[in-house]
Amino acid sequence: MTYGHDDDAAPRIGRNIARARKARGLTQLQLAQRIPCSKSLVERGHQPATPSFTAGAARALNIRLGHLTGQPYEDPHRGRVHVTIPDIQRSMLS
Repeated sequence: MTYGHDDDAAPRIGRNIARARKARGLTQLQLAQRIPCSKSLVERGHQPATPSFTAGAARALNIRLGHLTGQPYEDPHRGRVHVTIPDIQRSMLS
C-alpha cells in the first residue's frame, strides 16, 4: 500500500520529506538511521512512500504526518475568509 491515488503523490511526499530533512540539517543517511530504514529513493519519487515509511519519517523529523502527505488539505487562506462571514451575514439580514 502506498499513499495517494494520483501519479503526483510519491514525488510530492518525497519532496516534503526532503524539505523537512534539510530544514533540520540532516543527511539522507542520518534520516534513514533515525527511521530506521535503508537509505531510499523516496525523496526523488523513484520509490513510493509506504504508510509505515512516511510515519517513521514524520516521527524522526518530529512533524505531523499530514505535513508530509498533504492530508488533510490545509488552506492557508481559510482564516481570512471565515473572518468575513459575520459581516456578510449581518449585511444579508439587514
